[in-house]
Amino acid sequence: MDSLMEAAPDALIGVDLSGRIALVNAACEALFGYERDELLGAPLETLVPEAARAAHHQQTAAFFTNPHTRAMGSVPNLSGRRQDGTSFPADIALSRVDTADGPLVIAAVRDMTHYLRVQEQRARAAHLAALVDDSTDAIFDITLEGVITSWNPAAATMYGYAGAEIIGKPLTMLTPAGRTGESRAIQAMLRAGQAIENFETGRIRKDGSTFHACLSIKPVRDETGAVTGARTNARDLTKEEVDFEAAARMAAIVADSADAIIGWALDGAITSWNPAAAAMYGYDSAEMMGKSVTLLTPAGQQPHSGEAPVELASGGDVVRLESVRARKDGTTFPASLTISPIRDARGVLIGASSVARDVSDARAAQQEIEAQRLAALERLAQLDKANAGLRAVNQAMAGFINVAGHNLRTPLASVLGYSDLLLEHWPSLDEDTRRAFASTINRQSHNLSVLVHDLLTLSTIEGGMSVPRPTAVSLAGALSGYLQEHEVPDDQVPVTCPDDLVVRVDPAHLARIVDNIVQNAFKYGQPPIHIEARRTVDAIEVRVVDHGLGVPPEFVPRLFDKFSRADSQVTAAHKGTGLGLSIARGLARVNGGDALYEPIAGGGSCFIVRLPWADSDSGSASPVA
Repeated sequence: MDSLMEAAPDALIGVDLSGRIALVNAACEALFGYERDELLGAPLETLVPEAARAAHHQQTAAFFTNPHTRAMGSVPNLSGRRQDGTSFPADIALSRVDTADGPLVIAAVRDMTHYLRVQEQRARAAHLAALVDDSTDAIFDITLEGVITSWNPAAATMYGYAGAEIIGKPLTMLTPAGRTGESRAIQAMLRAGQAIENFETGRIRKDGSTFHACLSIKPVRDETGAVTGARTNARDLTKEEVDFEAAARMAAIVADSADAIIGWALDGAITSWNPAAAAMYGYDSAEMMGKSVTLLTPAGQQPHSGEAPVELASGGDVVRLESVRARKDGTTFPASLTISPIRDARGVLIGASSVARDVSDARAAQQEIEAQRLAALERLAQLDKANAGLRAVNQAMAGFINVAGHNLRTPLASVLGYSDLLLEHWPSLDEDTRRAFASTINRQSHNLSVLVHDLLTLSTIEGGMSVPRPTAVSLAGALSGYLQEHEVPDDQVPVTCPDDLVVRVDPAHLARIVDNIVQNAFKYGQPPIHIEARRTVDAIEVRVVDHGLGVPPEFVPRLFDKFSRADSQVTAAHKGTGLGLSIARGLARVNGGDALYEPIAGGGSCFIVRLPWADSDSGSASPVA
C-alpha cells in the first residue's frame, strides 16, 4: 500500500476516525508544502482554509458516521490550504480502507488551479468569439497581402457572401472599381502598424450594389509584436442615413401622437396643441391657443417647474414627473409629464413643451400589482416561518435518531446480551459471574430509565404539558438537601446562599434543574465548583461556577439546544445525550424563570438559573424579566 501511495500522482492523505492524519504520500508533501513528520498526527483541518474549518469539521463528522466512496468531481468549490497560508482550488475523492490499526478514510487531493485557468481562458476565448459572432458590425480579418481569413455572420449579411465563398479571397472583391489605390494605401498603413479609425468609403456587395460604409481597421500582431494582419469592423451607414431622414419626419407625426403634446412661450401662452391634447383635456385648439398653460393645473395647486414664466426663463433641464391635470369640465386625472425647454438655433430659451400621458389605468393596475406583491411577500414570510419550523423539527429528529442510535442501543444491547448469557449458561456460571452479569443488566437498565425519563420530560416541556406546581421554597434548604442526598461534601462544592432567599417554584422541578446544572459542572468542568445564590431586582439567581476549560465560543449559541454536545476532548471523555441543559432551561422557563450561560475570564463556566422570588410570608412571586 505504501508503494502504491508514493506512486500516485495525486496527493493522498489517510485520516483515522478521530480526524487526524495517519498517512501521507510524497505528492501530498509537495502540494501542501509540509514535511511528512509535520502532518502525521495533525488534525485534518490543518490542510483546510481557516474560513471553511467549522463547516468542514461537521461534514467530516457526518462522513465518518457512514464512510463511503466519493468520486472526483462530486462536490464543487472545494479548496486546500498550504503551509504558507495560501489556498488553492481542489477536487477531492474519498474512499474507506480497512487496516490493521483500524479503518482509514483515504482522500485523493488534486490541485485544480491549472485546470480552472485553462477553463477560464477557453471561456474567455469563447466569449470573444461569441461577441464577434453576435456583433451587428461586419468583422473580418485579413493578411498583410489583403487576403480574407475570417468572416462573421454580420459580414455575410452586409456583403452577401457566405464565409466559405469569401475566406481566402482578396479584399479587393469588396472594393468598388476605381478604389484600388485606396486598398493599397490601407495595406501600407497596416504594415507600418497604423490603425485606421472611422474611415467612410464605398463598399460593394455580392449582387454588385454599393453602399456607404464606415471602417475601423486595426493591426493584428503576433507574440513578438510584429504585424501579421488586420481586423476590420465595418458599419453600414445606409440605416443611419435612413434613420436621420425618419427623424426629420417625426415632427409631422406629433399630430398623430396619442400623447398630449403642448408648446408654450416664455410668458406661458400656449403656442401649439395637438389633437391628443384636445381629446385629453376637453379643449379644442382654438380655445387654448394664446391661453395660459396654468389653466391645466388643478385649483389650489402650484404650477410645475417650467410652467411658470419666471421659472421657464431660468432655463431648467428636462423634467419627468408624475402629476395631476385638470380638464375643461373640472375633473382631474393622474398624468405622466415630460417638460422640456425649447431653444432657438443660438441656444436661447424661447419656450417650453410638455408631453402628457393619462396614467389612470396604469395607476390602477400598479396599485393592484402592489397589493398582489404585498400579499405574496406576506405569504412568503409565512412560508419562511413554516420552513424554519420544519427545519427545527428535522434537526430535532436528527438529534433524536443520533441519541436513539447510540444511547438507547448500547445499554439495550448490554441488557439483551447479558440476559441471554444468563439464560443460556446459568448452570455453568459461578455465583460471582451471575452477580456481575446481573449488575451490568441492572446498571444499563438504570441508564435506559434515565434516558427515557429525560426524553419524556423534554417532550412534556416542548408539548406544553409540563404544568408546574409552584410553592415557596427555601433555596438554602433545597441546595443543602440536594448535596446531602447526593453525598457531596460541603468542602467539595461550597454553597453561598442567604437563609432568607425564598423562590417560588415547583420543588421537583427545582431539584431537577439543580441536579442537571451541577452534574454538568462535575462532568465537563473542573474543581473548585461553587454554588452562589443572590437576589436581584427582579429574580433570584443561582450561579454554578466551575474552573474547567469553559464552553467553546462557537458552541455557546447551541449550548441549551436539545441533543447538542460540543465537539471537544472534554465532552468526548464523557457519555451524554445533550438533554440535561435543555431540560434545565425548559423547567426554569415553565416556572417563570430562565437558564443562562456566562463565560469566566481566564477559564471556567458560570451557569445561571433565574427563578421568581417569593415572599417568605405571603408566598407571592416576583416577575422575572
